Amino acid sequence: MRLEGKIAIVTGGAQGMGRAIALRYAQEGATVVIGDLRQADAQKVVDEITDSNGKAIAVAVDVRNQQQDQALIDSAVNQFGGLDILVNNAGVGKIIPFLETTEQDWNFMFDVNCKGLLWCSQAAAQVMIKQGRPSWSDRATRGCYMRGRFSRIERIRLHYAAVHQRRWWQLAKLITHVRKSA
Repeated sequence: MRLEGKIAIVTGGAQGMGRAIALRYAQEGATVVIGDLRQADAQKVVDEITDSNGKAIAVAVDVRNQQQDQALIDSAVNQFGGLDILVNNAGVGKIIPFLETTEQDWNFMFDVNCKGLLWCSQAAAQVMIKQGRPSWSDRATRGCYMRGRFSRIERIRLHYAAVHQRRWWQLAKLITHVRKSA
């Protein structure tokens, strides 16, 4: 089992790709924290994992809310003693013609897909850097294809957000490495 002893958080883990990731990580030996708005559905995934002798918990989280994201990360640390893997899988999209996209539509997608990625990544990075064992997985750019085709602008926005976050993540790991080396 490749993930034996690892603790993973999967946002948007109650259905679709997030569910598949959570189940696979559990099969590979990881303890899984499933963060999702739909806690009842997330609990069903937890039940599948625990029925197969895996370890998992469900945490209700709206990734648009920074405090809830911090609470999600804290639950992994408090219940399982740390965090090794963050999968930023939560994402939304609305199939709307470009000229009909409203500010409300745009803000909703941006808040989930970009702010959610930022808040979860910041909270997880703080824990992982302290532990000295960070790992990263973002599905932001790939996830935008799951429910249909988005405009090129939406794909570019999601890609930019994910790449920007990945660069900050790499910089944080570099700074930690330099601090440990000094």
